[in-house]
Amino acid sequence: MREPIDPTIGERVLMLRRRQGLSQEVLASQTTMSRAVIARLERGKQTVSAERLRTLAQALGCSTDYLLSLTDTPRTP
Repeated sequence: MREPIDPTIGERVLMLRRRQGLSQEVLASQTTMSRAVIARLERGKQTVSAERLRTLAQALGCSTDYLLSLTDTPRTP
């Protein structure tokens, strides 16, 4: 049986993307992912590898810890 996908990463990606005024297409191009992958991730239907998580964090200007819900502070001091 497959583990359910934690939607928190997608929720945080969606929130940061919208705050920055980025479309899914723009974020996709910045991360070399497809818009469909970004959309599925934001809906909690897509997992993300460590490499992609790091790329998303860099593109969104936050830490990977924030995307993983290990901290509630988007940026590291």
